[in-house]
Amino acid sequence: MLDLDTQTPQKEILKPIKKLLLTIGGHYTWQKMIKKENLMSNNKTAELIARCFEARTKSHFFHLQTNSYSQHKAFNDFYDGIVGLTDSFAEAYQGRFGIIKSYPKIRLEKKGVEMIEELREWIDKNRNECGKESELQNAIDEIVSLCDSTIYKLRNLS
Repeated sequence: MLDLDTQTPQKEILKPIKKLLLTIGGHYTWQKMIKKENLMSNNKTAELIARCFEARTKSHFFHLQTNSYSQHKAFNDFYDGIVGLTDSFAEAYQGRFGIIKSYPKIRLEKKGVEMIEELREWIDKNRNECGKESELQNAIDEIVSLCDSTIYKLRNLS
């Protein structure tokens, strides 16, 4: 997100561009540029939300299919937690940037604990494209924390 209200290196770089565009009557162009940046951010954010919801569905199936009580409980905790955490993140993001209009179809290929590790790795790689604001990063931290806790339970508790 282009944010000229914060003290970032981006601000200093973009300030002359904004001034030039506004000087030549380019308010519409400036707004369009900001909107395009928001849409690019929306793509990764929508994918994060879709990945979390897909992980929830798959973990519910794993929960029902396992013969291990500890895995049964770990997957239960994950699918119970991930929906609320993801919903909170999505609502905070949309409160700041507007409604996300579309979501990609996601198919997580890995099974069990590897699926949750895959989700965590994707988040680690892409989290900064899903909103750099502290409240959004905090919400992402909560999702990652749930992944880490579930991975611990699945790998170490029997």
